[in-house]
Amino acid sequence: MRVVRRAARAILIDGNGRLVLFRRTLPKRKPYWSTPGGGVDREDGSVEAALHRELAEELGATVDRVSSPARRAATGSRCRTSSSAAWSPWT
Repeated sequence: MRVVRRAARAILIDGNGRLVLFRRTLPKRKPYWSTPGGGVDREDGSVEAALHRELAEELGATVDRVSSPARRAATGSRCRTSSSAAWSPWT
């Protein structure tokens, strides 16, 4: 059986044009850099709602603008992006 995990990720650019990443640290794994976001929970009304929740949880941020980037296919699987967020802590 194929398991599908719905997720929402944000591509955030700060006021100086820099990509916003944060360092994730999980037990028994080396730290790594990631864009903010995560899984879509049953309680989330939509992928966009999940994105808003994840940004609040991970960055304490609210989003003022959300746009949908073009969908793209990756080698061996289909990657679909449904929402991205525009947010800046300096505005």
